[in-house]
Amino acid sequence: MANPENEKTSSRIYGFEAAMGIWRGLSARVSFPLLEVDFAEGGESGSEFGLGDLSLWLRYGVAFGGVRKPLRLGVAIGAFFPTGGTVQSDIPSNPNFVSGTMDPLLSLDASYEINSMVSVFTRVFTRMPSYENTDGYQAGASFVYMGGLQFRLFESLMPSIALTGLNRIGDQQDGATVPDSGGDWIYLTPGLAYAFTGEMLRGLSLYASAQIPVYQFLNGTQLAEDFNLTLGLAYGFGLF
Repeated sequence: MANPENEKTSSRIYGFEAAMGIWRGLSARVSFPLLEVDFAEGGESGSEFGLGDLSLWLRYGVAFGGVRKPLRLGVAIGAFFPTGGTVQSDIPSNPNFVSGTMDPLLSLDASYEINSMVSVFTRVFTRMPSYENTDGYQAGASFVYMGGLQFRLFESLMPSIALTGLNRIGDQQDGATVPDSGGDWIYLTPGLAYAFTGEMLRGLSLYASAQIPVYQFLNGTQLAEDFNLTLGLAYGFGLF
């Protein structure tokens, strides 16, 4: 439907993560986002800045398939913690990042290396708010499904292409479903990663990906997304 109030938002999410290998495929990861939102509604505009919910989880990965071990499986469990305040009172008001409750998370991932240049991967992720926050608001559960191909070029350059599905259950306020919440999305997700191999920059990698919506069904009246762009920088090193 048309946008009667000529509303528009532009969000930037600055994510910070740290991960540490613990023992033989077991690792721990902590992350938190800082969120910045520019908005326009009618004749008014402005910007807001806020802290999202911190997440902490453990992941266990294992590899199979002889010497080369092309099949890799992983499972992660953890929780989001309400460092971002509540949906009702905190900005930006986005239950994907700020729910006001401690929410369990579960992730399953798998990849198979077809040959030295091509691998197929899949991932399922869910965040499951299970009770109301102090405002009587309960964010809906989110389910993410991803599957695609990754290619290795020139040893360091790794382009990828995937389809990503997102299903968000509608939120609830004081036990009643919020009509303008929840929906289904399908994104085309191209990506590109580059891992430095030189002695000075070994361990450093850059990555970029985009989420381009090819299908969106939103419950009630909500703003639809044009696209999402992710840029990242990572550095890994060994302590021992």
